Amino acid sequence: MLKLLKADFIRLKNEKTVWIVGIVAIFLAFITSLVFYIMAKTTDNFDTGGMIVVSFSGVFTFSNSFSVTNNMGLIIPIVICVFAGKDFSYLTIRNKLISGNSRTKVYLSSWMTSLVVGTILITIYALSSLLFASLFMGYGREFDFGEVLYILKTLGLGILLFMVVESIAVFLTFVTKSMSLSIIISIGASLFLSIITSVFMFFLSGSPVLKEIYSWTMMSQGLALTSMSVDTDTLIRILISSVVGITVFTSLGIVIFKKADIK
Repeated sequence: MLKLLKADFIRLKNEKTVWIVGIVAIFLAFITSLVFYIMAKTTDNFDTGGMIVVSFSGVFTFSNSFSVTNNMGLIIPIVICVFAGKDFSYLTIRNKLISGNSRTKVYLSSWMTSLVVGTILITIYALSSLLFASLFMGYGREFDFGEVLYILKTLGLGILLFMVVESIAVFLTFVTKSMSLSIIISIGASLFLSIITSVFMFFLSGSPVLKEIYSWTMMSQGLALTSMSVDTDTLIRILISSVVGITVFTSLGIVIFKKADIK
């Protein structure tokens, strides 16, 4: 297992796609912060529908970094599919199995490395967003030790939330055994989730049951992190649902991969 991990991490170190996307993440954070700055200047912090007051700031932009249905939420799964999918495209997966490694270890090694990839990218994007937006618009509220704890807690929960997305991307790659097909499914799933979220939001107010179900989804929890405060209820929901999601997709992926025909 350690040899597999070492080999995968060496490949990660030399993977140009990851480094390129890391630079793209910084650029995307800059553009997003700049757009928010322009919006703040032209609208002077507008009131949306008389209900939600949007106050653009560093903390606002940072908290909005963890949406799983846009920006890095769309990019990271594609990167994972590319990174994990190369094992199938270049027949590396077959060589790993021929070398005597069990399918469980091969899957877990790819999964762990993919989590590292995703964690690096979302951390770069979130902290870059915080930096650029704070430079443009200020942090948004008094910065003290409590804010440091808030940033660390939100970042940690955001990383955990994205680990579910990354686990799904690895699952899709190993089930399809195809880089291109897993990417297509990942993009389609992201678009589908965006549509479903919009539909769900329309019916939420009239159904407490739907509201409760929605509150346990990645979309809802990503949205909850944008509130610029993390209460105990949000913390518990993210922790439980993320651990369950990671465990289910990883376990299911291993079971399916064990029975898969590798040519």
